[in-house]
Amino acid sequence: MTIDKTAVIRSVNPHAVRMFGYQNPNELIGQPVTILVPSPYKEMHDTFIANYHRTGIPKVIGRCRAVEGEKKNGSVFPIRLSLSEIKVGDETFYCGLIEELECQAALITADMDGVILSCNTRAEHMFGYDKGELIGKNVSVLAAEPHGTNHDNYMQKFKETGGTGTYPIGLPFISLFIFQHTKNRECSVVCEI
Repeated sequence: MTIDKTAVIRSVNPHAVRMFGYQNPNELIGQPVTILVPSPYKEMHDTFIANYHRTGIPKVIGRCRAVEGEKKNGSVFPIRLSLSEIKVGDETFYCGLIEELECQAALITADMDGVILSCNTRAEHMFGYDKGELIGKNVSVLAAEPHGTNHDNYMQKFKETGGTGTYPIGLPFISLFIFQHTKNRECSVVCEI
């Protein structure tokens, strides 16, 4: 993505268009770059640029930083931004290389019977299974004993009580903390399911 000295978007590639939830580059070209920046940074962005133009001291240019972006629908997500200054004749442009940072949480979705419906890449790495090995299996395969064996009983109690006192550790199913059981080894990493 490139912006001009006034922080107006001049070009954007299709990947960035999709990353920010837009359908067409023309939705972004000609717009202020702050359309992609969440508050409170949105309100401060022009000051950042003005300070750089006034002092010549870069705070972001030439560096790679983890920041947040804002999608078209208003949701905020983590990105890595690397910004470079480019001079073309008398004009100054800024080229931003943007990479979406993957969520660091291991997320697993299961139905009310405990059958795994989906999982993210982080969950695959954390538990040592491929997505294809998990989907369709009971979430109990990931629980340390005695919770793995007792999982169906926990789920039945959850359905009957709406989650009150479902697990011996006193947490409702939706925020159950279990000890991880990986494909090739057992370890005591606590994760939230």
